[in-house]
Amino acid sequence: MTDPRRRRRALVALAAALVLAGAPATGTATAAPGPTPAPTPGPTPTAPRAPSAAADVLPEFPTRVPVPPRVAPGVMPPTNSWISGAVYARPEADAPDPPTWVGGGLAFRSHDDGFGVALPVVRGFGDYALLQSWEDAQALRLTPPGATTYRLTRWDDLSADLTWYAGTTELGTLRAVEGWPYVMYTAASDQSVGVNRALTTTGRRHTWQAGTGQVLDVVTTGTVGGGGIALDAGETVHVFGTPQGATAADVTALVDGAVPVLGTRTEHDVSGGRARATFVLQTGGRPTVLTQMPHQDYGRPTLTGRWENATGWAHGAVGTSFTTTVKAWDVASRLDLSTLDDAQLALLRDQVRADVDGVLEFPADTYFGGKALYRAANLYLLAGQLGLPDEAARTKAAMTAELDVWLDADRCATERRDRCFGYDAVTGTVVPDGDAFGVSSSLNDHHFHYGYFLYAVGVLGRDEPALVERYRETADVLAQDVAGLETTGSTIQRRAFDDWRGHSWANGTGGGMDGNDQESTSEAMNAWAGLALWSEVSGDPVQQEHARWMLAFEAATARAYWWNPYRASTLRSPIVSMVFQGKSTYETWFSADASAKTAIIVIPMGPSQLEFLSSLGEERIREVAEPLFAGDYANRPLIDWNAALLGLADPERALAIAQGLPRVDNGNTRSYLYAVIMAGAAESPVVAPVATRLRLTAPSGPADDPVLLDLALETDEGSPVPGARLVVERQRAGRWEAAGAVVTDERGRASTRLVRARTARDNVFRARWAGDPSFTASASTAVTSTLVRRRSVLTVRGPDRARAGRRVVLQVGWATTSGAAVDGVLRLQRSVDGRTWRRVGAVRTDRRGRGAVRVVVPRTGARWRVVAVSTDWTWGARSAGHRVRATASG
Repeated sequence: MTDPRRRRRALVALAAALVLAGAPATGTATAAPGPTPAPTPGPTPTAPRAPSAAADVLPEFPTRVPVPPRVAPGVMPPTNSWISGAVYARPEADAPDPPTWVGGGLAFRSHDDGFGVALPVVRGFGDYALLQSWEDAQALRLTPPGATTYRLTRWDDLSADLTWYAGTTELGTLRAVEGWPYVMYTAASDQSVGVNRALTTTGRRHTWQAGTGQVLDVVTTGTVGGGGIALDAGETVHVFGTPQGATAADVTALVDGAVPVLGTRTEHDVSGGRARATFVLQTGGRPTVLTQMPHQDYGRPTLTGRWENATGWAHGAVGTSFTTTVKAWDVASRLDLSTLDDAQLALLRDQVRADVDGVLEFPADTYFGGKALYRAANLYLLAGQLGLPDEAARTKAAMTAELDVWLDADRCATERRDRCFGYDAVTGTVVPDGDAFGVSSSLNDHHFHYGYFLYAVGVLGRDEPALVERYRETADVLAQDVAGLETTGSTIQRRAFDDWRGHSWANGTGGGMDGNDQESTSEAMNAWAGLALWSEVSGDPVQQEHARWMLAFEAATARAYWWNPYRASTLRSPIVSMVFQGKSTYETWFSADASAKTAIIVIPMGPSQLEFLSSLGEERIREVAEPLFAGDYANRPLIDWNAALLGLADPERALAIAQGLPRVDNGNTRSYLYAVIMAGAAESPVVAPVATRLRLTAPSGPADDPVLLDLALETDEGSPVPGARLVVERQRAGRWEAAGAVVTDERGRASTRLVRARTARDNVFRARWAGDPSFTASASTAVTSTLVRRRSVLTVRGPDRARAGRRVVLQVGWATTSGAAVDGVLRLQRSVDGRTWRRVGAVRTDRRGRGAVRVVVPRTGARWRVVAVSTDWTWGARSAGHRVRATASG
């Protein structure tokens, strides 16, 4: 939940914003590829059905966001994202340009005329916050010549491109990747990029040290000097920060890792009680560095040095694919009342009867209205479990009447827009008719709000399948809005969830100088539990697993960063109640009371949260909760949720406290509060299919040779899964294509042969299995068959003599030692004296490996040769010089 006062202040400032000249907002276009192809999402199984697009289901609402997104035509704007601050930056001169944090503590600030890069120092602020405050004195600023504006031109799972323009002329593109401790600028044309600091050259890097001690490193294929960096078109500049305690080997690894990242993808799955995330950086097989935060473990050696962040230390690991796993949690909707005695059950029955009348009315906004639907759903479940059919029926009738209004898209298209969802085509989002907590005008908190609706329809749909069909279209677009499986023409993939950070962001347009933020990590967990419930009853196992995956990482990061804060002695607080990209703080947007600061990471205490909260341990729960009940606590904000938390450690005291409270939160009932305290756990889920894992191996070898792909499908215990049809896919130009299918034998094994391509990124393979009632679906990680380069043979032929000043034709050949023709571009060099060679042009060979070029013979005669740089599949080489003697003209 976010504070309306804070949002109103933001809106007042934003209302004065001018439309960005030359950067029109886009509506329903999909993300267009930029300079390099954008990879598709990771290897999740294919969904059994295709939900309707929001733009087709909902009426279009005019946008309320006062600042248009800075995106190129055809690019869907990312909201609730690590890059949103740059995309929704205000264009007026006095507006601060918010920093964007990437990896290794590195941050950049995008300005109309360029960008700054810094490694902000972590400092305590009072006794309640850790800040990585941006200071221009710590920043290295790069200025493309004549830059007047920038736009987002491409983004994928982890990376984003910001392209600078002089008017309408493209200058160059900054590529940032979450977790990658670099930013990379690529020149679109020959240019000199201005630099505001004097750089010191040391070997292959150029450095600048800020007055506060941080060292920023520049690695470039261009030339540093004269207050700038001279770049030819296509040349790059990487900037990274030297980690604290770095060794010479660390610096070498970071310099070597400054390679172009062509795109990224996240592969995810849940099996065997674990959720896995694999971050793939497409570098053509060249190793680079990705940082590892406290909740992650890539299982790789890390650099000795490390970077400090407001949430802890980041360590660098070297590779191109990085996998981390966390515990997966069960999703439930009912409390386990089996251990309650007769007196406790009687108490709950009486309280349910007393509570019914209070849950039959619903506020008209998506936040408090959504919470009220959640409250009613829990009461409905309790009534059913306790044998109270009349109370269950009354509650269900009130819920369906309310949902009939909210989820009727046809009514909203033709009648008064009250309790309606619509589609904002400018920002590509589903928005309500209201604006609670900036849900429409700042696009805040969609996962919090819509998660309550999904929980409610999931609960009702489980008991009455007809309601699933009644609500399917609009419920599906709510699900797609907060957690789409892929970016489409009307929504974006995992809008709120940050793959690398492992948790969600709540601020739609990106936040201020501390970056994006999330307060209620517990409401985010509830959103993914609600999504899983809806996906289960609506028959979408792919989205159900996707929701469980996000829930698992949301819980892991809640434990690491909210419940066990970094530098707790500095904070002097038991928890962190808000995490920003560049700040951890013991504050809320709506109250300074410690009860609110704790409850905001507890609410709404759904059944799916109880196992996670209990896992914090009784000692930790008492340490956090007990001080909240000292003195006059009864009227403290959200105190009932803290009583529920205490109930996981001391149920007798917690129940006595709860029974004495004058009121409970509008998302709670006394009966549910008492039940949580007395039960303390959810019902065990139905036994799930056996978890499986799919492994794929692809050996290295030369291009044009066959590669044998070996596949193995087995349970997590190692038992084979025979007779399974596995689909093999291959990446082509950044997109996955079907490459065949095989069936596993009695050992769970299968194999197939494919031919290696000459482009490294086209030799990435993966496999997937759709699963069956007995075994879960699974997908392999993407595996690269690394190319073994072949040696090149270059030739230049032509006349031995020619008149001075005459043009002659030189025939050029390029092949491998095995005789395979190579098509590509060769550098043409000339030498007059036989010693000094200068580049004079280029020549392209065709598919036969042949090319021709016309040259002018100077009076002194000359030698010509061609030079090949290494490609993905061939080594660099140069030919022998071919001499053409000049004869007298006339």
